[in-house]
Amino acid sequence: MFDFIYLFGTLLFMSTCYSLSMYMLSVRILGEKVNKKSAVLYCSIYFGIQVIANFFLIQGFFEDESFLINWNIYLYTLHVVILIFLLLWTYRQNTIRTIAAAALAHFVVFTIGSLAEEVLASYVPEMENFYLYGMLVSVLPHTIMMVCSLLIALLLRKLEFDRYFEVLFTSRLRAVITLTVSLLLMHIHTIIRLLIPVKRVSMLTASYSIVLIVLALFFCSLQQCIMPQRNE
Repeated sequence: MFDFIYLFGTLLFMSTCYSLSMYMLSVRILGEKVNKKSAVLYCSIYFGIQVIANFFLIQGFFEDESFLINWNIYLYTLHVVILIFLLLWTYRQNTIRTIAAAALAHFVVFTIGSLAEEVLASYVPEMENFYLYGMLVSVLPHTIMMVCSLLIALLLRKLEFDRYFEVLFTSRLRAVITLTVSLLLMHIHTIIRLLIPVKRVSMLTASYSIVLIVLALFFCSLQQCIMPQRNE
């Protein structure tokens, strides 16, 4: 009974961290305020899907490694699609911009979570205490992921990132390029796993992605400092 409560609680916590991080980032990229009802609804739907998906995994329906990689693409895409429809229903923004925002949010959240999992899985020694080990390699990375994602969301709001993001959709060509790049980044880690099969997402790939995110934030910060000087 305790094992069930532990696994259920862990899944609930991890799902909440992931879904809330994706929702918050998407909303901040679009420059909107957080709608609590919409956020709770998305987190609930996300958790329900994860429960069903993990049930199938535990029952051994998916044992082939290559299929599991493809399954991750389907699962992540489903989560993003639901988020897109929820954002469109709540905020009534441009469809292409909303799709790109959700895709970029997933890229950022997945990158941070993957790097945290890689680092902790590499440096935390295996323990006889299953519960403690699970907390360190599963719960702690998702906690780090959520904290970092929320900090980035706050930074995006302060930098008024939505103004820069909106510029990327001022023409049809820019919109198509931005949408294509966003969708590519959303599954970049899984695509690399398909091309170069490894057990876990490469730490090097996640590190490069983190650098890309940091550079993007630095560019926005730099622009924020330059623009007032130009106005003067």
